[in-house]
Amino acid sequence: MAEALGLERLSIRDPITPQEDEVKNLTTQASIEFIAKENRPLLILMRGVPGSGKSTIVQHLMHRLKTDAVCSADQYFMRDGKYNFDRSKLREAHNGCQQKAQQLCEQQSRVVIIDNTQVKTWETKAYIQLAKTYGYVVIMLVPLAQHTASPQTLAQRNSHGVDAETIQQKLHMFEEYNPSYFAWFFGKTAAANLAEIRERWVTKVRGLGLLNFAMGKESTSITHMTALHLSNVRENRKADITKKLLTHVGQVNRFEVPAIVITKRTVSARVKLTAEALKWFLNDGPTDETYSHRAGYEDLPKGHSAHITLGTADELQAEVARSDMILSHLCNTKMTIVEDNLKFYSDDELVLIELNPPLHLTGIFAGSYSLRRTN
Repeated sequence: MAEALGLERLSIRDPITPQEDEVKNLTTQASIEFIAKENRPLLILMRGVPGSGKSTIVQHLMHRLKTDAVCSADQYFMRDGKYNFDRSKLREAHNGCQQKAQQLCEQQSRVVIIDNTQVKTWETKAYIQLAKTYGYVVIMLVPLAQHTASPQTLAQRNSHGVDAETIQQKLHMFEEYNPSYFAWFFGKTAAANLAEIRERWVTKVRGLGLLNFAMGKESTSITHMTALHLSNVRENRKADITKKLLTHVGQVNRFEVPAIVITKRTVSARVKLTAEALKWFLNDGPTDETYSHRAGYEDLPKGHSAHITLGTADELQAEVARSDMILSHLCNTKMTIVEDNLKFYSDDELVLIELNPPLHLTGIFAGSYSLRRTN
């Protein structure tokens, strides 16, 4: 792909049209509308050595996403339109960049862009923590030229006079930072609607004496539907699968929620996937040993475990909701229709509520980055 882009032949004055999948995905009309309307802010975290095209991508995103909320340590060294770098002031420059980012996140700016080299993963941690604190979806973006252009080309292209030898050193030092999981993240309005539905039905089910679900501590994570948790992937396949899923980051998909599932352990929204979303949903495996013996397990369709965890009992991991969602497809004995849209399976202690009409949601695909490296 590098050869197709002609990166090695570009002169310092030639324009680059961003070809990164994440950039193209983020600037589709659907993604632009999601960012504008769904009340779920994004933090775009640029990483890459000098000359790799970060600034070109940032300018493109600023224009397409209509934002000027950009934080860069380089801004500290700009005086009267000229760049005057002073290595002794580097810590102050990065502290100033982080402070500006925090102010923008506190103000809930729709899109915040961090434009630094961030060669080491620890350099990103302050911004990932800000995203978690203020409810931002993180899009981590490394330009194509980082992996395709020579240090000589990058030296020619960068605007700060960084030489090829220094760039080669930075390339050698560069640490990959993969997500711990991929998911579709939903806006704050959608999250509030789901929380209201949860409370309404949990209260009703408890009042009917069917189940006594006791909600544990409210999750601090953004409301999402997991597409794949990389801890469930074999090491020899992890790199290829991660590479594939990264090509979908920034895309927006629509979903239908036809039902709510309540057990003593969890409350979840069942999600019906479109054909497009099914291409990226890889969370059905591995086999759930708890229910693999049940009749019908082998016949479950792709996407059967798709769900949004709405709550768990105390000291339970959100992953148990996946098992309860699988169980909801296999219940077939001792079913009581309590109301037209409410079914109680007493043997499995599970309530299925069919939503009429179903709820429709829009989510943006991205990775979730742990503050502890997972790769």
